Parts: sequence; C-alpha cells; structure tokens
Amino acid sequence: MSTNKLLLNPVRSDYSRTLMPAPLEAFKQYYQAFDRQLFDDLDQVYSDNVVFSDPVHEIQGLNTLKQYFKEMCGNLTDCQFEFVDEVVDENSACFKWEMHYRHPSIKRNKPLTLTGISLIKFSDKVEYHEDFYDMGAMLYEHIPVLGSAVRMIKSRLAKESSTHNKGTSTHNNGASTKNKEPSINSNVYEPHSGEGKGL
Repeated sequence: MSTNKLLLNPVRSDYSRTLMPAPLEAFKQYYQAFDRQLFDDLDQVYSDNVVFSDPVHEIQGLNTLKQYFKEMCGNLTDCQFEFVDEVVDENSACFKWEMHYRHPSIKRNKPLTLTGISLIKFSDKVEYHEDFYDMGAMLYEHIPVLGSAVRMIKSRLAKESSTHNKGTSTHNNGASTKNKEPSINSNVYEPHSGEGKGL
C-alpha cells in the first residue's frame, strides 16, 4: 500500500492527548531540523543498541547508524521532516511524516517531498526505528528515463492488483494470520571504509 494513501487511526491513546514522552520529543525535534543537526548528536535520541530499518538497509548499533547517516545524507542541500499525524502508546509510537528535501543530483536541486511512516519503540531513548516509504518516489522516479519506467511499472502493477483483487475477494473466507513484529530488512548495512558520497 502506498504510504501517501495510508491514514492513521484518528483515535489517539491517552499518551498522545497529554505531553509527548521525552524520547519522542527529542526524536521529533531532531528530524524537524535534520539538515542542521550533527550526526554525533544522535546519541541524544537513540540508545547504543538501537535497531534501525528502512527500505535500503538494516542498521544495528548507534555508531553504525551515525556512519550510515553520514554516508547517505551528506550531500543533501536541505532536509526537514514535518510530522503530520501520530499514534502514541506507552512504549511505542507511529508517525506519519513528510520529508522536504533538495539534492543537487536530483531534479536540479528543486524542492521535493516524500511521504512516509515511522514505527518507533522506546524506553528512555529510541531503541527501534523502522521507516516505510516508496523508494521510487524518493529517488528513482526523478532520474530521466528510469523515472518514466518506474512510473509505468507502478501504474501497471496497480491495475493488475486491482483486477486480481476483484477476482479473488470471494476466496478469503477462513484465512487466518498470526500477529507478529514488523519485519526487519535482511539487507544489513556495512559501513564503507571511507567517507561515502551519500545520495
């Protein structure tokens, strides 16, 4: 499901009706001014054993996460996150956000916006962070030729999925699934030996 069509449940827990827990407040403040932050300040947000997952990599450990951000985000001209919806519980939260960014190699440094979802688990700091977003919308669709191909494939898949769902909707009775923790990507990130060029 495309994240820009995913709406969070408007019913909030008691936690989101009161003051935001300190670890989540630190998390939001860091990303709201992401391009002005120091990556070494991530230890104010994340625990030493944090697990971070996105459509590109799985990150384990704070030092590895710092290196990942330095390599992936070092060339961004601007980058801020706007939090547009949230559901907060005692030790977990789900944020819907819009990332506003510019990159000199993408669309001639024009402002772009990406919509995504973050699943957070925390105690005194954030211990688990998983991002969900459309990698094509972030990068591939803005590359000439490749972007047109990606958009065409996505359009075709959407049509095929709609047709398939109509034909199989009557065969779903009796199916059962087990609740489980969100999956972590198996593509484990390994830091480069030198300073990476990033996006």
